[in-house]
Amino acid sequence: MYRFTLVLLLIPVLLNAAEKPDLLLITIDTLRADHLGSYGNQTIRTPNLDSLARKSLFFENAICPAPLTLPSHTSLMTGRYPIRHGIRDNAGVVDSKELTLAEILRAKGYHTYAFVGGFPLEHRFGLNQGFDVYDDLFPREKNRSLDFRSERGADAVVNAVLQTKIVRPFFLWVHFYDPHAPYLHNGYHGEIEFVDRQVGVLLRKFQQYQPVIAVAGDHGESLGEHGEWTHRIFVYDSTMKVPFWIQGPGITAERIKRQVRIIDFLPTILSILKVQAPSNLDGVLLPKNAGQSAFLESMFPQLELGWSGLLAIRNDEWKFIQAPKPELYDLRSDPGEKVNLYASKKDIAKKMQSQIPDMRRRDARATISPEMAEKLASLGYISGGSTNKTSTIDPKDRIAVWNQIEKAVDLEKTNSTESVAILEQAQKNDPDNPMILGFLAQKYAEANRLKEAKSILARVLKQDSKNSLALYRMARICLKTGEATEAKRWADILRKLEQSNADAWILLAHADVALGNLDRAAENLLTALKIDPRDDDLRIDLGNIYLQTEKAGSAREQFDFVLKSDPKNLQALNGVATCLFTQGDLTTSEAKLKTALLVDGSDPQTKMNLALLYSKQGKKSEAIALYREVQNSPTTPPDWKEQASRRLKDLQ
Repeated sequence: MYRFTLVLLLIPVLLNAAEKPDLLLITIDTLRADHLGSYGNQTIRTPNLDSLARKSLFFENAICPAPLTLPSHTSLMTGRYPIRHGIRDNAGVVDSKELTLAEILRAKGYHTYAFVGGFPLEHRFGLNQGFDVYDDLFPREKNRSLDFRSERGADAVVNAVLQTKIVRPFFLWVHFYDPHAPYLHNGYHGEIEFVDRQVGVLLRKFQQYQPVIAVAGDHGESLGEHGEWTHRIFVYDSTMKVPFWIQGPGITAERIKRQVRIIDFLPTILSILKVQAPSNLDGVLLPKNAGQSAFLESMFPQLELGWSGLLAIRNDEWKFIQAPKPELYDLRSDPGEKVNLYASKKDIAKKMQSQIPDMRRRDARATISPEMAEKLASLGYISGGSTNKTSTIDPKDRIAVWNQIEKAVDLEKTNSTESVAILEQAQKNDPDNPMILGFLAQKYAEANRLKEAKSILARVLKQDSKNSLALYRMARICLKTGEATEAKRWADILRKLEQSNADAWILLAHADVALGNLDRAAENLLTALKIDPRDDDLRIDLGNIYLQTEKAGSAREQFDFVLKSDPKNLQALNGVATCLFTQGDLTTSEAKLKTALLVDGSDPQTKMNLALLYSKQGKKSEAIALYREVQNSPTTPPDWKEQASRRLKDLQ
């Protein structure tokens, strides 16, 4: 019976079968079109995706607007180009005035669900608007560090879907991040095959309801073509040509050769669902209007690296790339874009260039928090600055520098020394690159080379006084060096710059704690909590301050709130146990600590707290044994060992 119950939990419960057709949207990050069997690849095994494609309205030449996750997905969900919706980089927040597919369908009675696999689509970036459920629970580190790796595997995403009650009619969006570097399943090809298997699991649970199923990529992967190993920099077809098809009841299987854009998805899917489309779309109805020109952009080099951005226009025959060194390719004879015809075909190039809209006119980035910026920085996405300054540096001339940055990011965990050496060499090759300077400052801080870190950050802030990530890092370094007043000054600059930035208030709180202003610290954390009520780390910090100010009841509220969504949270379990201890309920406190040990039997904090409780109960030998375990464990941090030694000495 018990095993049968577990199986039931994994089956989606679909209620209230409706006349409206259900919609399942599958987006696969970083997936090149030519790496699927349905697009002619004979090496990579993708039977589940290929089976879907054979029965679909299938687009052989689908183009994304930008080689980045958030801008491209925002275009998919709004039917508008990045210049229109304002997301030009992965650092941005979708404007609440933008109308998304989820909002349109929810207004028509759909139940809306999203399950995303990568941090660039985390809810605070704004694509959650319109979703009843937006599941983005990634594995998180306890600290806010450069080592953050924010993704969950396709299997975890599918399991999250299967454990959720899905009510019909539904719009269900499932996003797989796995093909994105670093590749965890036998390289890029293995990542794609792994996703395909999980797509199979998903389809077996939902195809009985005969939903409309759409599959799309957000961008591709260069894999060394044109000197670029991954994506973000160039706008060649290796990163801009993506898979795209739609399958479902009443949809005729047909292969469309003419060019389409993923901005065309929204008006097309709304037509299939018999829902009126908004009037302000850039996308058009397919397949009727296939063959429209596509506008492409890569603003990442300009915004994050201090180089020139890239703009492009592509049609069925030609692609023109506007850059310091312009490029023109005949896609019919040169699909690999290897022969630049700009010098010999300037008439064609000039005509195409005149059709490119003024794509620089809108601010390229909305505000994000430095903590979010830190996470994106760990993935090699952002430098923390926000500049629209033009540059004459062509990304083609600096691609080797970008490859050095990516290699340094990849080596952060496994070989920090080599990572820093590569960054230092990259900085010599590109002295004013803001992303390199930011990385170096962070790595120097981690190595306690704090003076050097502060010097670099001062240089960054001289170039860009509104670089939120540099302000954030400067405040953190000052906290680390014991300069609490200076830390508060930097944090306050950040707060004035970005009032709705939770991390500015958190930094102010940490500075106030260091200065002994606990009540003020609690006020700052409450302000941060209003901005980001889902931040469990923030609630734990607030609970700990309440404990220090003898407000055990208020502390307990915060810890209990965390445990509702995360019953195995060690810090929250220890927090509740401490509240009970201060209130004299030693028996229940002991039970909570033993629960924490079941979660992690080696956790020094739990053992120290339990030893203290045993001392209070008069169980001296049990307390001594636990202190010695903490002392002797090779995984115990030095400060915990020192504290255990002091307590053991006092007890003996």
